[in-house]
Amino acid sequence: MSFLEELKNEENFKTQLGSICSVCRLLAGLTPDEAKLLATRIADPEVPKAAIARVLNKNGYKIAPNTITRHARKECLGA
Repeated sequence: MSFLEELKNEENFKTQLGSICSVCRLLAGLTPDEAKLLATRIADPEVPKAAIARVLNKNGYKIAPNTITRHARKECLGA
């Protein structure tokens, strides 16, 4: 398939869902209040994902900003 054909093919640009991510697993293991607040922060486009990652890492949860971004974009199965 040529480059032009690849660009025209809509299937190449659909979001492909991955697996259950680290954020999904973390949210499932938190208390309901913690999970609700974290989910709210993740969904807020004004909150930098790197800031969320810093807070999580500081508290023993090793999650990268990119993982949080993918979760916020609903690119994982659990989002």
